Amino acid sequence: MDKAISKRIYGLSVAFCAGALIAAAPAPTEASEDQTPDPILGVWQNPAGTIEVKTEMCGRNLCGIVVEASPSAVADARRSGTAPLIGVHLLQNFVRVDSTAWSGTAFVPDMDVHVAAHISLSDPNHLKISGCELGGLVCKSQTWTRIG
Repeated sequence: MDKAISKRIYGLSVAFCAGALIAAAPAPTEASEDQTPDPILGVWQNPAGTIEVKTEMCGRNLCGIVVEASPSAVADARRSGTAPLIGVHLLQNFVRVDSTAWSGTAFVPDMDVHVAAHISLSDPNHLKISGCELGGLVCKSQTWTRIG
């Protein structure tokens, strides 16, 4: 086979392979103008200022992970069997119930219990977390403040 034909066949095969790779690559998704982060996502601090939790999406559900904790919060959690406290999922498997509210499970590390819980945004900088145990006989609410 002559050199010119060989080069042409080689060039066509390279172009074909490159085209096949481009065709197989996933198409980039376009971000729409109305895609804004959910206002519930961020870093929140409890009223006592002893815990900071980052809310984020864990798959399709909302979760909240401890990112900072005071020495007293760490000690309280350790006494109840939760060590280390940083990295613990305090908010687990929360699903949206409306535009500003979620329901799921909250872990209370200093008591080592999981409770049914509800989260709602009071405003962009305040998050109300309510949890109940014993079938709703014992309930508690706290308002957390956005810090990030």
